[in-house]
Amino acid sequence: MTKYNPDSTYLFPDFHIKTLTRKRRSAQQIHRENQERLMRGSFHQLKRMLEGFLPGSLLQTNEHGAHSRERFYSKANTFLAFLGQVLSEDGSCQDVVHRLREQAQAQGCARLPSASTAAYTKARSRLSSEELSHAFYEGAGAVELEAERVFGRPLIAVDGTTLSMPDTKRCQEEWPQSSEQAKGIGFPLLKMVGAFSVDTGVLLDREVGNKHDHELTLLRKMNETFQKEDILAMDRAYCSYYDLALYTSKGVDVVVRNHQARKEISESDAVQVVAKKDRWIQWEKPMKRPNHVSKEQWAEIPEAMNVRQITYGVEQAGFRSSRVVLITTLSEEAYSAEEVAEMYRARWLAEVSFRDLKRTIDTHTLRCKSPEMIQKELWVNLIAYNALCFLQKKAAEKVGLAKSRFSFKGCLQVLRAWEHRFRDWKASSKRLRSELYEHMAAKLLEIRPNRVEPRVNKKRPKKIRYMMKPRRILQAELLANLPGQTPFKIPLS
Repeated sequence: MTKYNPDSTYLFPDFHIKTLTRKRRSAQQIHRENQERLMRGSFHQLKRMLEGFLPGSLLQTNEHGAHSRERFYSKANTFLAFLGQVLSEDGSCQDVVHRLREQAQAQGCARLPSASTAAYTKARSRLSSEELSHAFYEGAGAVELEAERVFGRPLIAVDGTTLSMPDTKRCQEEWPQSSEQAKGIGFPLLKMVGAFSVDTGVLLDREVGNKHDHELTLLRKMNETFQKEDILAMDRAYCSYYDLALYTSKGVDVVVRNHQARKEISESDAVQVVAKKDRWIQWEKPMKRPNHVSKEQWAEIPEAMNVRQITYGVEQAGFRSSRVVLITTLSEEAYSAEEVAEMYRARWLAEVSFRDLKRTIDTHTLRCKSPEMIQKELWVNLIAYNALCFLQKKAAEKVGLAKSRFSFKGCLQVLRAWEHRFRDWKASSKRLRSELYEHMAAKLLEIRPNRVEPRVNKKRPKKIRYMMKPRRILQAELLANLPGQTPFKIPLS
């Protein structure tokens, strides 16, 4: 005779009553379980590390649904993986996929993503340039928020640079290579003009073009970025009557080096003499209208305007220029000649920032092969640069030091070393970020003003010939010198 089980029903002896009488889960428990399920399928360490910088529109973890086939490459995961790819030392798509597979297995995901890069590259192409540009500008605003102004007003350093990319037909059509190079042996050349905040180092805006676009033309496309009370520090390539008049009408002041084709005005021809080598002069409107300026725009420019001319000598040994002539619209009541000269010297931040962007983050050679993906890759690289500026600012506030004491490359090294620590979503993000900032402040830059270093390389390069002909022609010549030899071909699998 079977013994009666009081915890079972008469008709269904294996159906336990305790299952029916189990206590109902609270809303907090259900939310915690859903959160844990979502975090197992997301790669959120950069999101936690950069809290307050990344926009929420790109970080929604459940836009494809909990059981979607694309849960590994959702919009949030794809963007964070793309950003991690830019910040990684390897920078390849295969490296990203391997890291995603390792993290997915460590987090207990039921199914691992494929080891092929096809799904990841397709997911990257689904990211829109509009969303990435929005993330860039929102992140730049987060870094600039409540920034301390060294000169009392925002000082913006402007400069230009060039980037290269793989030699594909579509990229060559969009950004042609240098005319000095023969077809098939050069690379597409992208020209970029950037506006950097001197106070935070963040890139506020950028415009891109090809070799036919002048840097002044690209800068004019950013005019809406500059607001009243901003001060632009630029080199002599941007010394233009039209642009100075345009910025003055908007309430934007300019500190620019005098163009080499424009003569320095003597004291006898000055409108007003402020001090020795500091005087107000009058510029007259050029007779010829630039081709890129319409007749209506040219008519709105005044026939003459007064600008301030400041001349000073560079006494530091090893500096390239010994005498500098500056043109500015700042008044002597607001800023002395020494302060204006210091503003122009601070323009060098743009050169250093481009070095950090191109060499430290390795943006000087972009890797994508279509113009659409080149634009997206460039946006993500610029977001990565601003993200490091954000961490530098937070670390400086944490320890109470100036941001200039923090090494850009050193912060990137700490970020790479600490990324895995932010995987544990149960750990306190606030505590981890505090420790991250302390480690960034452990190694500070030495203050070495007026440092002079020769621009030479001690290590000799390997003697390898440059490619002066297309690769297919060189291959044919190589085989012609080896009679009877046939090129090795991999059989189709």
